[in-house]
Amino acid sequence: MRRIALAWLVVVVAASLVPAGEPTAGGLPVDKLFHATGYGILAFLLARDRSPVVAVAVAALAGLGVEGLQGLTTWRDPSVLDAGANLVGALVGVGVRLLVEPDSGVEDGVEDVLQEGAEDADDADDEDDADDEGHVSVVHGGERE
Repeated sequence: MRRIALAWLVVVVAASLVPAGEPTAGGLPVDKLFHATGYGILAFLLARDRSPVVAVAVAALAGLGVEGLQGLTTWRDPSVLDAGANLVGALVGVGVRLLVEPDSGVEDGVEDVLQEGAEDADDADDEDDADDEGHVSVVHGGERE
């Protein structure tokens, strides 16, 4: 799946950097729909192997990167609205992935994050209990020995 997501990213980047006119349909700018669709598909593909948060973040950051690259060209202009459409598309893409595959590991990912946070807190408590010489203090009745 990673290869498909990478191939899709290459397609989106190439389509975003080639010279193009402003796509419209009946006078309405449809480029935002193109942005949302492209980054929605990317996030959908990424969410197969990654947590939904990571999939949205990667797709949105890729979109910001492409907007930055467009600023380096003379034929494309970066746009905050395009970056917003990329983010919305990424959110929708992950939402669709979660609807299609409700058992996509989101619960496991949340549990992993919570477990890591608890372990970090325990490690910090253990460090607080050690004195300057590396010995562990024992607490009895609220006082350290």
